Amino acid sequence: MLSAASAPTRTRAVITFPIGPVWLGAPMEEVAGLVEAERLVSLPGQREPLEGVVAFRGDVVPTIDLPALLGIEPARPSADRLCAVILARGSEKFGMLLPTIPVLVPANELREADRAAADPGLQSITESLYEAGDIRIHCLEYWPLLDAVLPPAEATRGAHGY
Repeated sequence: MLSAASAPTRTRAVITFPIGPVWLGAPMEEVAGLVEAERLVSLPGQREPLEGVVAFRGDVVPTIDLPALLGIEPARPSADRLCAVILARGSEKFGMLLPTIPVLVPANELREADRAAADPGLQSITESLYEAGDIRIHCLEYWPLLDAVLPPAEATRGAHGY
């Protein structure tokens, strides 16, 4: 654990989870909650990395398979251990299906690191990098990743002319 004297961070805490050999995270301010993956519903004609939708606080939330999207490890080592972290930006929400239960790391255990120290395959999509002890936690730019999988409705409408 890091001392409270560590450099201040821009978040109150980070929800962290390993994907293969890499630790990823999401700032607590962007996390709306967690959902059990057994509540996931597939959609007709969906393609990887879209895994389906989950019901979350009265909304239907698209959910992506984060490991498959990043190409880091197989998506489902154990179906009974999966959950989805729901991220929110205003009224927009989406879920990230994870192979493990995430862990909350409070700000006093985090130290901001230079983004240049991010793992090479993740540098271009890392928004911020934290260290907690000897673990490097990559907080990715999740919203552009979602837009790559599910383009915003306006972009889709414009591309088809309606």
